[in-house]
Amino acid sequence: MNVNNMPLLTILAVALGCNGSFVQGETGWDTASDTDTDTDTDSDTDTDTDTDTDTDTDTDTDTDTDTDTDTDPAVTCHPYDPVEVIGASRNYRVSYGGTAGTEVQTHLGTDYTSTSAMAYRVDSVLTAGTEGWNGATYLHCDGGDQGLYLAEWNVEINTSFGAFRVVAPLSSHRRNLPPASKIGSAGSWNYNYTVNLDADGTPLTFPTSGTYQEMGFDTRTVAAGTFDVYCISNSFTQDRSALDMFSSFGITLPGGTGVLEGYGEYCYAEGLGLVWEQTKDKSNDEIIMEKELTSYSGL
Repeated sequence: MNVNNMPLLTILAVALGCNGSFVQGETGWDTASDTDTDTDTDSDTDTDTDTDTDTDTDTDTDTDTDTDTDTDPAVTCHPYDPVEVIGASRNYRVSYGGTAGTEVQTHLGTDYTSTSAMAYRVDSVLTAGTEGWNGATYLHCDGGDQGLYLAEWNVEINTSFGAFRVVAPLSSHRRNLPPASKIGSAGSWNYNYTVNLDADGTPLTFPTSGTYQEMGFDTRTVAAGTFDVYCISNSFTQDRSALDMFSSFGITLPGGTGVLEGYGEYCYAEGLGLVWEQTKDKSNDEIIMEKELTSYSGL
């Protein structure tokens, strides 16, 4: 999913002194003072002045550099999902479990996950009837190959039975997109992880595995326009037996409980991100999530 490649309810359901040169300067002052005793006091005063100046300059430079690095990342994470562009947003028309709705995704720059790791934060607000979510997806490009990786969901989920907070870090981060240098030649790649989910203090786990497969390049027309896109598919299995407890309360979720065999297709436009997606339950061909881009800004 994008925010990413598998919808969040589906993941609940489907569910980063002195330096050498300054010492030499002091030696120079001492050499000059050997020839004039009266000058020693003046030389000491000058030395103090130099010390203050050097210290102030070093402190200002270090502080500015650190601040810029943290708030305005200079390195592009991934050209097909530019999560590093702070303030960018995308709007989608969605169908979730057969109910029409909308989603807004907003890029907020870097932030800390629940495990204190630094990652790019993309907030999502999705509403489809009485269902939906509001919260953050954390992604990064630090997996060692410059692909785009999903690290965690941290959202408030809304249902007809009320709202609850879900914090769901992945035991092994999932690669959503291959490195930019391998777009079109990556072929397929596998993943295997456990969603360790805390639902308002109730721990739940969802073992998940699957395979992404490149589908190639295409042209796709959606509400926001016509785009050249790169498309991938995702065949996955998720053991959601932990959700069986909800069935006793009459709560049903798209995809049901037990073991879900799912299949999704996702298309991305370079410099923009996700343009279209569709995720199905393979057992009955039910569409769990479908979305298309309607508008965007800042990209």
